[in-house]
This record gives sequence, structure tokens and C-alpha cells, in this order.
Amino acid sequence: MAHEEPSRTAWQRYVPGGRSGSPAMTPVSFVRYRLTLRMTRPARFRFFHGGALMGLLSTALGGHPPEGVGEATWRRVVPVVCEMGRVRFEPGDSYRFGVTLFGDARTLLDPLVRGVRDLGVRRPDPGAPLPTLGGNYVLESVEELPPPDLSAAVEALRSRDHLTLHFVAPLRLKRPRGLERPGAAFVDDECFPAAHFLDRLWRRLFLLVAGRYPDAVEREGALSGLPDEVHVDPSRLLWLDVPIRGRPGADPVRPGGKTPGGVVGTVTLEGPLDAWLETLVLGQYAHAGAAVHYALGRYLVSPPASLDDDPFGPSRTFLEAMLDQEVLDEAASHVLSHTTAAGVDGVTPENFAADTAARLAGLTRTLRGGQYAPAPLLGVITEDVPGKLRPLAVPTIGDRIAQRAAATVLGGSIEALLEDCSYAYRKGFSRSRAAFAIQRAYEEGFRYVLDADISSFFDAVPWDRLFAKLRALFPHEPLVPIVEAWVRAPVRFDGRLFERDRGLPQGAVISPMLANLYLDELDEELLGKDYRLVRYADDFLILCKDLEQARAAREDARRAVEALGLELNLDKTTIASFEQGFSYLGYLFCRSLILQKKKQRPPRELGPDSVPPFSWLAQVRFERIRELLRPRPSESTRPPIDVVPLGGGQPASSGERVPLYIADARTTLHLARETLVVEHPEAETQVIPLRTLSQVTFLGRPRASLALVLRLARLGVPSYFCGATGRLEGTLLPPDPDWQCWLAQAHLIENRDACLAFARSVVAAKLHNAAALLVRSRIPEGRTAAARLRELERSCLDKTTLNALRGIEGSGARAFFAAFGASLSPEWTFSGRRKHPPTDPVNAMLSYGYTLLYNHLSTALITTGLNPRLGLFHRTRGTFHALAADIQEEYRYLVDALVWGKIRRGEVKPHQFRRGTDPRFPCLLDSDLRRTFVEWFESRILQTFTPPGADEPVSYRAHMELQARQIRELAMGRVEAYHPHRVHS
Repeated sequence: MAHEEPSRTAWQRYVPGGRSGSPAMTPVSFVRYRLTLRMTRPARFRFFHGGALMGLLSTALGGHPPEGVGEATWRRVVPVVCEMGRVRFEPGDSYRFGVTLFGDARTLLDPLVRGVRDLGVRRPDPGAPLPTLGGNYVLESVEELPPPDLSAAVEALRSRDHLTLHFVAPLRLKRPRGLERPGAAFVDDECFPAAHFLDRLWRRLFLLVAGRYPDAVEREGALSGLPDEVHVDPSRLLWLDVPIRGRPGADPVRPGGKTPGGVVGTVTLEGPLDAWLETLVLGQYAHAGAAVHYALGRYLVSPPASLDDDPFGPSRTFLEAMLDQEVLDEAASHVLSHTTAAGVDGVTPENFAADTAARLAGLTRTLRGGQYAPAPLLGVITEDVPGKLRPLAVPTIGDRIAQRAAATVLGGSIEALLEDCSYAYRKGFSRSRAAFAIQRAYEEGFRYVLDADISSFFDAVPWDRLFAKLRALFPHEPLVPIVEAWVRAPVRFDGRLFERDRGLPQGAVISPMLANLYLDELDEELLGKDYRLVRYADDFLILCKDLEQARAAREDARRAVEALGLELNLDKTTIASFEQGFSYLGYLFCRSLILQKKKQRPPRELGPDSVPPFSWLAQVRFERIRELLRPRPSESTRPPIDVVPLGGGQPASSGERVPLYIADARTTLHLARETLVVEHPEAETQVIPLRTLSQVTFLGRPRASLALVLRLARLGVPSYFCGATGRLEGTLLPPDPDWQCWLAQAHLIENRDACLAFARSVVAAKLHNAAALLVRSRIPEGRTAAARLRELERSCLDKTTLNALRGIEGSGARAFFAAFGASLSPEWTFSGRRKHPPTDPVNAMLSYGYTLLYNHLSTALITTGLNPRLGLFHRTRGTFHALAADIQEEYRYLVDALVWGKIRRGEVKPHQFRRGTDPRFPCLLDSDLRRTFVEWFESRILQTFTPPGADEPVSYRAHMELQARQIRELAMGRVEAYHPHRVHS
């Protein structure tokens, strides 16, 4: 591509170069180009693309610096990032970047364009991977931009009392001597000396012209003209430092690596700047600070410059991406299937769904045309516990869909900024991962925690700081003012409209994402200390090695929280030790033990202090709140009906995923948006949100649509298909394997000693638990059988092969069921364990119960990331979940006890079973008993017990999840041995 020298004299640019003490002028020329790529394969970026762009340009020119190109010439190549913040590009997407060529660097244009074009379609050589932008695009266009009129820009700024610099790429500039401090080596929102910045900018421009930095005499002349009396307001600057993830073995609690950081946002200069206007205006094109070859340090001066007129804006805004029909359709599907409430306009999900296409078209039209304005929020009061009010502010259905779409397109970009110590509202992060991060810190010697509490966080977030952060991160984005409007929306409650001046509306879809973004600064500040940090929304722990460090952490946390315009509730911020135990996120931590516990808050009397002080509800007279909360005589006081999965389980409203059992062949199930619809000819239709389910078990031959079971799998919900006897016949598992974990399991299986140690402990636990059941139940001959089982338990320690342990297990089972059968009346015709198929009512119930147990354990293993088919004790074969069968041994006594107890109490009778001549099904539970048995089983595993060494009770179902996580830790090499569940003797 040939480049013609522009004919206009406007290409004569000026740069300070004299020794007169004022910025004298020397001509310099530059030319700007904008290049657009079209992606042919997916590409993933960090939040700031400077490194990827540098890799593209240097590789296109043959190296860094390019071969045959002088260092001075290479320094005159200034890349421009256009797509900052966008982290995902798919085939067909455009990718834009710019390049400014000063002086003799213009000769590099043709080889640069050729190199970029060739690199786009190049195949990587073995051992020489391509950069992020390489082999995955075609060069679509190269545009030369019109030369800017610098003289007019300077004149427009002359005699103004202040200027604002918008840093649209991070400025990385070291502080001057005397202003350094630990942890802050660069200028930031607390330190931005104007004279220092102008000095460095002048030196940068001198380098572009002369190919070298000025000598002492040249610099002395320029420094004498620096305006010391200029006032600076850097409060709208934000330090941008992007975490580097994906490193093998990375610790989720420790701070990870970072990309080169700098400040973005705005800084205002006020004072005598006329002599430096040419420098400031030209600096917009040369950039400032260090690492400009990584596209750092780009800024725009205003007035008169406008971000809307910037030719180096992104190829596509987030607002445009949000208005894609596919994005809006998915957002609508999610909102309509996860809510039942209307907003202030009275439009319910059912109303909206009846005319979805037209309503979405109207929403798109107003958003694209700039006429969109969110409706007021609907005020709703809930009581978390009696005496503790939680004021919600709920958007309309249309606004919720818009917010959901915005969160979809912005989510990946904000996710790229967050630290790995933040566990709330993020895909792939959870309470359980936070719990294991805490356990990991304990294993590394952290013995104390500071449990910190931010006062009324969601209601107290300062808007000015939040909005400044959004504008700094997304300077060209028209979606940002819309997000601000969502946050600012007033609340309509009790016939009045309440304006708000701070806070994130609790009930708005966009609020959780913004909360994480706002608190990311807190994470970065505390991770800079010698602590471990775990944060779940506004609830965070700082883990420390000793008590003195924990006390210091309290002060560091107070300062960090106050720097965000928030307040640490010192009365609720406590120090605890692992030795004495503490609770966090529904878990009890005591030394190395983690137990799940229900969050219990004591009720208190409703009073003025029940209202969060910064919330919109604080504007309402308390007596009026009390009056509104008082039940009216004409109203029913019955609580709303919770959706309860068929066959038992906890209500879906509890927040914990629950199992669903379908046992009637006349039942049909199908998918409706993100809900499971259960229909039966003799029962009311049930609608269950898919995301409330932990598993779905089909018992017998219910009918389900293929779309439903595939969607369940994609959401991580396994489906189990059982025959009439309860035997598992097939499974459909989630399609997203954790390869790192599976590989660790495979290595563990190959370790003969590890498998043998695991099998010894599991078989011994099974025998121990069976013996304890015989003794506790006072089964005739039970003590004799228990003694035999304990003898077999002791002999496990001597066995050196898995087959020998299997023999002991079989001997124990025969001894147990001999005593078990002897305690039953003859009408039950039980003469021992018969599995395939069960031949009598007792065996039919045992098989049914073992299958339910096996399914629960499979689910626990799958959700923990383990492959349930890779067994350590049972042989791995086909689709058999050998690992689930492994840990099933320690829990079998639960089913044994359930069946024996129901028989002894007369709650089940032999006539409730169907006997037939078909040899495949000699004895089956009738349909009513199948449903009842599932309810009994679910009720049993939801009962709580206190494991040995623990102070708090935990349900059996939750304990199964803990055991699954323990196996994962064993496979990953984080614990030395597996400790199976053993009942108290």
C-alpha cells in the first residue's frame, strides 16, 4: 500500500524543543491510520488490549524492535487501543485498532500493513504460537484519518481557567522523588503533580523529534517554565490493574499476576497553562508516560474534544451488542422464567409473555433511539427474620430484561477485572469454593480471621465514585448513562415517590454485578498486604497468621472501606480463631473441619432500628411501616405455597437446590423457557424453575421431552432413569467436564497404595456403621452379629488387596442381613439380600432406597467436579458410577435403618407390593408406596446429625457433598487420606 505525502501544510506539527525556558516550536509530522479486522475464529482478551496489540504489530514487523528498524524509528510507532474492555470476539465480529506514525516511522506503513494482513491468515509453526491476534482474522480495511487542526485546538483552549484530561488508556507514570510510598510507585488519584506530568510529556515529545531524551541543559530550560501553581483534581482517576488468570496451580486466595497497570479516568488542571497548550494538545497523539508501545497513556483534552467524536472508538458499543435480538430473547426468557412479580406498571410476566415480540421491539426502539428512560422502582418490604426489614426496589419486567441483557454483554468485561478472592454472583464461583479457599488458608498456617461487616453496603454505595469508575472503564460507552439511570431510579411505595441519592437498588438485576465492581478496589487494597482474603458480596474475611496481624487487618480494612465512601461496622467486625471456631456463609469452621449449618438469626422486636439507615425506606415514617406490615383481618395469613418437588425434598424457595422425583407413568414433563412443567391428568400442573433442581430422577416410565433433559444437562442438573424395581438404567450427565480434576482422579486410581488405603477405610466404616445399627435397634441376635462385624472391621487393616477387602465386605453383608432377617416376621419372606431382581418386599425396598442414595451421591460427585465413574474400590466399568458406589458403602445403613424402622412400626405392609409372574419384576412397590418411600427417604437424609469432633449439626445430604469434596481434595493431593462417615458407637 503506497503512502502519498499529504499536500496540506497542516501536517506540520509542533513540539517543545528550545532552550529558552518556554516551550519553543520545532516542526514534526505524523499520520494516523485506523485498521479494521474481521475475526474468523474466537479470540479472548484481557480488559486492556495493549499487550495483544503490541504482539500483533511487533510480530507483523518481524520482532521487537523490528529487524532492520532503528530504535528511534520504532519508538515513533504509537499503537492505539480501540476495543478496551471488550474481552470476547466471535467469528464475524469486527476488531478495530489505530496506529500513529511520527516522522520517519511513516516508512513502516507499507510493511506494517502487509505484515498484519499476512499474520491474520498465518498458521502457527510448531513450537511458535501466534499472538492473541494472529491466524484468526482477515484485514478488512485500512483508513487514513484526516489530519487534526492543532492550531484551532490550541486556540479553543486558550485562556480557559481549567482543562480536563480524559485518559482512555492507562497512564503509567512514576511518582517524582520524595512522593514515593510503599504500594504506590505511580501517580494515582491521590498523587498527580502537574509539573511532573508536563515534564515527562515534554520529554516524550522531545524523544519523538530527536530520537533521544533531552540533555541536562535542554531539560533545565524546559523545567524553568513548569507551572508550579497549577491546581490538580485527580479524584476521578481509577487505577486499572487486570488480574492474570488461568495459571496452573493458582491459589484462589492469593493475589495473582497483573497486567501493566495505570490510571484511567479524568484529571482536571486549573491554573496558568497557556504556555503548555501546544504540548498538551500534541500529547493526545503521542501519548504520555511509560510503555506507550503497549498503547498506554492515551488521553483526550476537553473542552473541546469529545469522546463521542473520537475516531478511535470501538467498532461496536456494548449498547449495540445488548440490542442483538438473540441477547434480548435470552434475557427475556431468563427474566420471565425466574420471576412472578410485576413492577410499578402492573405488567406481570404472563402479561409480557403474551406479547413478547412487540414489547421487545418497543424496548429496542427506545434504547437505540435514545428515548429510553427506566420506570420508577416498586418498593417492597420483606423480613429476613422477624424484626429485620429488607427493603427491595423492583424494576418493571421490561427494565429487568434490559438490565439482564446489559449484564450479559458487560459481565465478561467486569469479570476480567475481578480478583479470584471474590466468590459471589460469578459463574464458576460459589459458597463452597469460598469455604475451601478458607480451608486452604488454614492448611497454610493462617489461624485467625477478621470477619468484617460493611454497614448497609447496598444502600450506602456513593454514586459519584461508582459512576466515575464506570465512565473511566468504558469512556466511549453509551450504555453507561443508561446503567446510571437504572441505579438512580426513584422508588414508588405506598402511593409516594421517594428519590434516592446513593446505593444500589436491591431487587435490580444489574446491582450484584455493580457491587462486585465497586468492591474490587477493596480486594486489591487488602490483597496488597500479607493477608488472605475471601469476599462474598459485601461479607468478607481477612485470614491472618496470628492475633497481632488480625488486629492490624481490622485497621487496614477500616481504612480501605472508608476510602470507598463506606463505613465498617466495628461492632459487628470480629476477630476469631480456627481453634475456637467461627461461622461464615452458612458453614462452621473449626480447625480443619468444615460443616454446613443453617444460618440462624434470633428474632427481635420490630422497631425503628429495623430499617436500614441509608435505604429509601428510611424516608417513610416508622409508624406507617408498622401499619403496613400489620396483617389485615380480611386478608388470609397463610404463607404462600412453596413449590415442593414431587416425592419430597425441601421447598425450592429455601435457596438450596433440591431433587425432583417423577414416579407416575401418566406424568409428562416438558420445557417452557427456563422452567420444568409437570402435567398429570388428575393433578394440578406444577411449574418448577430449572435452576432450583439438583437432580431429576425418573422412576418407571414417565414421559419427558428431549429438549427438557438436554437443557437440564446443560445447566448441570443430572437426570437418572430408573426401572420399575428402582434399578438405575441410564443417566444423562452435564457436558462440562473438569479435566484437571478427572486427570488427578486417573492418577489416583493408578496409585495402588492410595486405592487400598481408601478401600480399607470405606469397608471398615461400612462394617462399623452396620454393627452400630444392629446394637442401637436392639435387633435380636444383633450383638452377636455386631461382634462379628467388628472382628471383620479390625481385619481390614491386614488386607493387602482390593479383592480381599471385597471378600470381607461380602462376609459382613451376609452376617448383617442374617440378623436383619431374623428380626422380621415370616410374612415378609426375607431370607437374605437379593439384588437383581429383588424377589421379596424387603429386598424391593432396599434396592429402591440404595438407588436413591446412589443418585444423590452421584449428584454430589458431579457438582464437585469429579467423574463418578472412576472408582477407587469398586471396579470401573461402562456407565456404572463406581465412585458413587464407593462412598455409598458408608451410608447404606441409612436405607437399612429406614426399611427396618418402617416395617417394625407397621407403616408398610406386604400387601402394598405387586407380585407377578414376569421373572424380571417378581416384586415391585405399588405406585402409592413408591411416592411415599421417596418422601421417607428424602426426609431421612434431611435429618441432621453432629459428626465426631464437630459442634454444629449438618444434614446427611449436605454431609454427602462434604464427603465428595473430600475425595476431590484427595485426588488433587491436598489431603493425605479420606475419612469416611462413621456413626457414634
